[in-house]
Amino acid sequence: MTRRIDELGRIVIPKEIRRTLRLAVGEELEICVDDGVLTLKRYSPLSERKRVARNVAKTLKNAIGAQVVVTDLEKARAAATFMDYEEREISEELKEILRKRENLTMENCAIPIVYGEKGDYSGLIISPIQVAGDLLGGIVAFKDKGTFERKDLEIVKISAELLASDFTF
Repeated sequence: MTRRIDELGRIVIPKEIRRTLRLAVGEELEICVDDGVLTLKRYSPLSERKRVARNVAKTLKNAIGAQVVVTDLEKARAAATFMDYEEREISEELKEILRKRENLTMENCAIPIVYGEKGDYSGLIISPIQVAGDLLGGIVAFKDKGTFERKDLEIVKISAELLASDFTF
């Protein structure tokens, strides 16, 4: 497939590609050039602040005694877990929950965090990361044994707000 560059330097991404990749009007794309190859990819503010997200995940893990994953709307960007979650695509089930923009606590649930995972947890907390009404991703805390206390949800919510404040200028 080929496309022409117009007089303003714009290229139209075909509708079928936008639909397949679920690219929304106004969504930011990152333009990369590597060895003469031009690449467009979804821009993720969380991937730019991976170190901060990892520190939040590690601190949360120690504070509430759970495994923690920080996601954007496509991938797990930082984690403090036993398994390697980073850069794996998040599941459709998790994407749906994040789109609701609500904090969620569940017990004995089977919601996969990333594709290819069973997602069988005794306790799960999901808190969205939002900036000025825009959803950036979420914090997911989970336990294989035991459940969460109310204070744990509050700690995860505050952590999501702190991460979001890093994007407020």
